[in-house]
Amino acid sequence: MVIAEVCAGLAPAQRPAAALFLDELVFLPIDPNAARQAGELRHAAARRGIALSIADTLIAATAMAYGAGLVTGNVKHYPQPGMMIVPLPGR
Repeated sequence: MVIAEVCAGLAPAQRPAAALFLDELVFLPIDPNAARQAGELRHAAARRGIALSIADTLIAATAMAYGAGLVTGNVKHYPQPGMMIVPLPGR
């Protein structure tokens, strides 16, 4: 899911550097509990007038389930309280 999200937002010239970066990261599996949590996060955000994608809420819920930090260039996509966000440089 994360790799698909990253690749969808990249220009072709950015892909080689992104591939090198992504190869250094640890990716965690999404389990049913994280999927449920993602739905709850999306619902709660919608009640506050914030539209979040399923992909972003699945990524957030998975990071939360593992107590992991989340590396992102889109900090605003992860408004969940208590999330450990690691912003990409220059964002």
